[in-house]
Amino acid sequence: MISTLPAVSALLLSVAILLIGNGMQGTLIGVRAGLEAFSPVALGVVSSAYYLGFSLGCLSGSWFINRVGHIRTFAVLASIASAVALIHSLDVTPLSWSLLRVVTGICLAGLYLVIESWLNDRVDNERRGALLAIYMVVNFGGAAAGQQLLRVGDPSGFELFILSSVLVSLALVPVALTTSAAPAPVVSGRPDLLMLYRISPLGSLSAFGAGMSNAAFWGLAPLFGFSVGMNIGEIATFMSVVVLGGVVLQWPVGWLSDRFDRRRIITATTALLTASSLAVYLVSDGASTWLLAGGFVFGGFSLTLYSLAVAHTNDHTGDIDLVQVSAGLLLMFGAGSVVGPIIAGYVMEAFGPGRLFLYVAVVSALMTLFALYRMTCSEPIPLDEQADFVAVTPTAGSALDPRGEPLPEERLSGALPADEALPGEFLSEETLHDGASRRDG
Repeated sequence: MISTLPAVSALLLSVAILLIGNGMQGTLIGVRAGLEAFSPVALGVVSSAYYLGFSLGCLSGSWFINRVGHIRTFAVLASIASAVALIHSLDVTPLSWSLLRVVTGICLAGLYLVIESWLNDRVDNERRGALLAIYMVVNFGGAAAGQQLLRVGDPSGFELFILSSVLVSLALVPVALTTSAAPAPVVSGRPDLLMLYRISPLGSLSAFGAGMSNAAFWGLAPLFGFSVGMNIGEIATFMSVVVLGGVVLQWPVGWLSDRFDRRRIITATTALLTASSLAVYLVSDGASTWLLAGGFVFGGFSLTLYSLAVAHTNDHTGDIDLVQVSAGLLLMFGAGSVVGPIIAGYVMEAFGPGRLFLYVAVVSALMTLFALYRMTCSEPIPLDEQADFVAVTPTAGSALDPRGEPLPEERLSGALPADEALPGEFLSEETLHDGASRRDG
């Protein structure tokens, strides 16, 4: 794996810069909204808008990449995302911010898809798991580091929006200067949510519930922080600690899920998420040390739930294409992420901003009850037939997941033309047409 790092180092650097900029921008939106006295519902709509855009970007990103290529796609989307970050400081209203967050979500989904598909194209099949582990560390590390940039400027001004714009623009540099050949066209998955639910009711609804709780937290936690007396630096630290909790507990939870009935691990995870959410609510007026400890545990279980949902669904897929399943799960997560912040916003407006974690506790408690119910509906899958747990994030690509179909040697060697499909592959009509035009002279 070490010998492969030079070939992917530029892409990983782009990921790190992009995650730092976007991680800071996401929390900055919530902090600035609190300073501007946005209502919880208004901020919930702004937060939902990002995930609506992200879902749209996931559905359309492969078409755009296959039409104009990876580098052009990355350059266009990074430029738009950078410009949008600046526009936030020019018109600070819920309506304009909602529209801007839709555009940001579309851009980020496409950027992640470019990077992940490119990373996958640079390694052989045996090393995808190791690369995914490195990618996850960079992903979580960038998100945690981005929170701390809130300390370097005044959120009530425009400097931090400029910094976010600069970072998104700089993420383009390593990709633009890479000497690696452009990867093969992106394989698209066609999500079928009814099929997904029939395959795994618990897996699909766990992905939906993860979206409802996680998106509400990321969008509205700064408002919660203000309500319990945190300053800007303390909010940044709290958000970073939640991310670090997800890093630390991701693999122990996954290790357990590979050795026990995965439904029991999902049940335990959602139950502990309920307990940790209630704990954060109860200690929010107390010592900051306890609040940070509660946030760490909360992050560990909330950021692990999507990975468990993917693993449990893969236990039931059989011969169904993992790309299609991943696309469906991502769409389920996106749907939960769209409705979750809005519902949480209404809860906070009706009962007070401090009730954010009560909302999360209710959502996770309902997931626990559904998981218990599902265990009465069927026998557990034998452990030797369970898919391996893989830590993943709900980003645009599933290409790095080593549980998927191995990347064909024809693709790795470059022996197969980029526009020529292998059995089971889906290439856009534009890619096929462009390839035919090139061959015809």
